Order: sequence, then C-alpha cells, then structure tokens
Amino acid sequence: MPPLRLTARSARRGRCGRGARGALALALAGLTLVGGACAGTDHASTTSTTTAAAAPRLATVTISDLQFDPRRVEIAVGGSVSWVNDDVTSHLLVSTTPNVIESPLIGKAGTYTHVFAVPGEYRYYCSIHNSMKGVVVVR
Repeated sequence: MPPLRLTARSARRGRCGRGARGALALALAGLTLVGGACAGTDHASTTSTTTAAAAPRLATVTISDLQFDPRRVEIAVGGSVSWVNDDVTSHLLVSTTPNVIESPLIGKAGTYTHVFAVPGEYRYYCSIHNSMKGVVVVR
C-alpha cells in the first residue's frame, strides 16, 4: 500500500480520516512559527538566551562543629574567601595545591581571608582536623 500523503486539499476533502484536519493545522502552525522566525518578519522573537550568573567577588565560609559551611564556594578571579571560626577550637587551613591556602592558626572568633588570582579548583582541609574538607572554585 502506498504511503498516505497529507495535503491541505486532501484534509479538506476528508481523505485522510478523522483527525487529519487537526494534524494538518498543527503541522501548518508549526511551519508558520518556524518560517516566521526565519523569514525576517516583524514577529517578536521567542528565543531566549541564558547568561551564566557572574561569580561573586567575595565568599564567606563559616567554621562550626568541625565543618566548613558551605563546603564549596565559587568566586570570580581576583575575588576572595574569608573563613570565620565560630568553633570552640582552633583550625589551620591548607590547600592540596601547594602554596595557595596556608592560613595561620585561626582561633575562636578569628578570621582568615585569601585572594584568588588564578582560575581553578582549590581543595583545602584543616591540617589539625583532617576530616574537615572544602573546595574553592575560581572562575
């Protein structure tokens, strides 16, 4: 049996069975939308663009209950991260990438801030409490 062709003429005459007119209308509507968007007509464009949000220039990490909160922060190149110790014990932050994060001993209510000039992902931990881990993503 030859394939069934759906045309405006056959749909009007009812040759394609029930629903053919609706299918034709939908197909034509789709073609009209596509054709109108490409033909340079005065129709408003329905295309939207999504711009990635810019990374912040400053992030704060709270140290509490032997954890970093948040464990992962994202900042822009040239931005900084401040760690604030709300814990009852002191902490010493070190990055797994040598010579990046090397804090002094951060006592109770103490703060350490580091500026990140190079993009990348910097994993760090507390060298006193090795289970405390975090990451700074610089974009």
